[in-house]
Amino acid sequence: MLMTATPPIAMGLFDQNCTEQNRLRYPALYRETQKSAFFNHKIFWKWISNAIIHSAILFWLPMFSYDTGVVWKSGANGDYLVVGNIVYSCVMVTVCLKAGLAVDSWNWLIHLSIWGSLAFWFVFLIVYSFAWPIGNFLAPNMAGMVILVGTTPMFWTCLLLVPFTTLMPDITLMAINVTAFTSETDKIRLAEHARVDPGPYISDSKPDYGSRAQPKIKINRTIQI
Repeated sequence: MLMTATPPIAMGLFDQNCTEQNRLRYPALYRETQKSAFFNHKIFWKWISNAIIHSAILFWLPMFSYDTGVVWKSGANGDYLVVGNIVYSCVMVTVCLKAGLAVDSWNWLIHLSIWGSLAFWFVFLIVYSFAWPIGNFLAPNMAGMVILVGTTPMFWTCLLLVPFTTLMPDITLMAINVTAFTSETDKIRLAEHARVDPGPYISDSKPDYGSRAQPKIKINRTIQI
């Protein structure tokens, strides 16, 4: 959680679907949010199912890759820590790239949170691998781990192919949704990117004050004699 905490925080604070000016001009854009189109029970279980599928791919692909084991020239062999660090590295790359897929408007703070989290993990792995030889006080079983992991070609192969395999269904579904099932928010984002007036792409560009009439207020007056 510490490694991947900053991207969702930065996205929640600084990401925006549309510009402030278009939100003010076209209040109908708030309709999807009011209807909970972006977060409801269906979306929640969709994300849960997606996380389970991602977890299975991220774990089993590196496991299958290291099924026969790896022995280095020094005589060291890969154990659960080698596979675990490779899996976690693939998890970090996948989580950060997945956060990038969910971003609607990039800015330097979101860039810093995503790529900074990714860089922080690899810097941490390097420092943690040499903590024991330097001070003899922390992580003796992690000594030299970055050397073991970094000197096997399978690590770099997994680092490229495993996140790509994991996120390919997400990229495909996003492309289908944007092209075939385009929402009003997507339409206005595409219009903003093309620098055209988004008004024609909105079903109701007038302010939406609600269809229910305002209730009348009855005043009961009591005359005292």
